[in-house]
Amino acid sequence: MSIVPATFDQRLLAQSIDITFLLPFLFILDGLWETDSNWFWAVCILLYHGYAVGMEASALKATVGKKMAGLSVRMDDERPVGLKNAVVRNLCKWISLLPISAGFFMIYLRRDARSFHDIISKSKVVSGSN
Repeated sequence: MSIVPATFDQRLLAQSIDITFLLPFLFILDGLWETDSNWFWAVCILLYHGYAVGMEASALKATVGKKMAGLSVRMDDERPVGLKNAVVRNLCKWISLLPISAGFFMIYLRRDARSFHDIISKSKVVSGSN
């Protein structure tokens, strides 16, 4: 099976699966804190980023959503993503959101289908890899 860049649609599907996977944990958190509390939202953000960093830096090379969509995260040179690069990649997703999610829409404009946070972290999301 050949390795090709993941499309925006594939990545959006993977993100939707990840959010659905994390919803039960958010409901548990909702029972611990009021949803209008800053602590609730801070813990939600930390939970999401901890999950994404941990999964992408693991032997799986992908979150549950990416794995289910047949995707994985690799470094530009095909090596697995390490912890440091996974942290940089996920923190830069916040920059990709500004302005108007332009960093994510770069996937449509680039032949290699990489987003801003992929470029900064020297990583890529690929389809068709094991």
